[in-house]
Amino acid sequence: MEPMNQKGYLDYHKEMCDKARDLSFKKNCDYAGKQGKDPFANFNRCHQLGICSTEKGFLVRLTDKFSRLSTFCSGGTFEVADESFEDTCLDIINYVCLMAAYVKDKRSNSNAIREKQNKIFEGGNQDGEGLHRAEFGSATIMDGNRSSFVKG
Repeated sequence: MEPMNQKGYLDYHKEMCDKARDLSFKKNCDYAGKQGKDPFANFNRCHQLGICSTEKGFLVRLTDKFSRLSTFCSGGTFEVADESFEDTCLDIINYVCLMAAYVKDKRSNSNAIREKQNKIFEGGNQDGEGLHRAEFGSATIMDGNRSSFVKG
């Protein structure tokens, strides 16, 4: 048998990504519900329960899978027969995709909120009195004609 070439690798990559996507859909229905309203529901629960941030929840699951691969690399086998080497790799692909989608969604929502705030703060009120905004590190200072406040 010939060693894998670039075309063979790319064909295998597509096969793995197709399998990962199919598996992700099925598992996401189990973990997050068939309605599909919150694909990150099980990771958000880490934050809701006060265990860790949602992002760290993703990292914990990835660490579990990397630990499993590390054990495999040391011994060449798994004791649990119902999850193969390929299954573990597929889970890693899916956790990375889920985390990337979560971060993208979080940034998009943060940007949308920031844009709404900017319209409010810079647009002013009916009397033409607006708020002026300056950012200093993590603090945002708002100053209007009638009030001042700090928002971090």
